[in-house]
Amino acid sequence: MALPKEKIVSPDVYETGKQIRKAREAAGLSQGKLAEKMDMSSNAISRYELGEREMGISVLYRFAEALHTTPDKLAPERFKKNIETEKELSELEKIFINLNVNDKAQLIRMAKLMRLDSAGVMPA
Repeated sequence: MALPKEKIVSPDVYETGKQIRKAREAAGLSQGKLAEKMDMSSNAISRYELGEREMGISVLYRFAEALHTTPDKLAPERFKKNIETEKELSELEKIFINLNVNDKAQLIRMAKLMRLDSAGVMPA
């Protein structure tokens, strides 16, 4: 599916905006009424719904509360990624605990190098 406009922040932000609009309409609220409930401008609500504005977790929780739903219903991809990350961290922790001190230090150095490489900042 092609995303509209060039102002879209990311596909996940766009999908969250669609879910917010869907929940708002299901609740029978206009953007103006939702804006009043959330103490923000109608323009801000519109930009969130269009995926033109990224929201922090606290704003996502405010939307969920105002729309009588849960944050994971509005942003399922965001929560799915957190669950996957938690599983991966748990698996890494189990491996790390069983390593000796030297292997732990080497693994940490490797992880730091991998992070630099993925950011395109490899040391000389």
